Amino acid sequence: MNTFNFKAKVATAEKNDQDGFFMVGLADDMYDFENYILLQKSFAYSEQDKEMGMDGPYFELNGQENAAYNVCTQVILRNEEIIFVLDTTVTEDLERVVVDISDVEEEIGFREYLLEIMGDRLLNELQ
Repeated sequence: MNTFNFKAKVATAEKNDQDGFFMVGLADDMYDFENYILLQKSFAYSEQDKEMGMDGPYFELNGQENAAYNVCTQVILRNEEIIFVLDTTVTEDLERVVVDISDVEEEIGFREYLLEIMGDRLLNELQ
């Protein structure tokens, strides 16, 4: 099992009514980031989106070359970390991304939008 780990300092959240999507992100720095995760999901999907397999959560890790739709099969939210479980048929050998969030101050809406994006694939283990 291959796991990628990083410590986040920033958590962002956005609900874009104009363009119709939810987005959350985690990064190791606000401006000069090296490691980040971006999750995004549209409010609705066109027939073309569905035909192309773009009708689910978009997941990006450290660049668009490491991005795909429906690759994140589960998100486990804990007090000190968030674990992103990935579909290894898409990622080959990367099974998990573990983000230390112990020092992160979340933007308002982060957890709500994360739930909107992941739905029943979000496992909340907060105490």
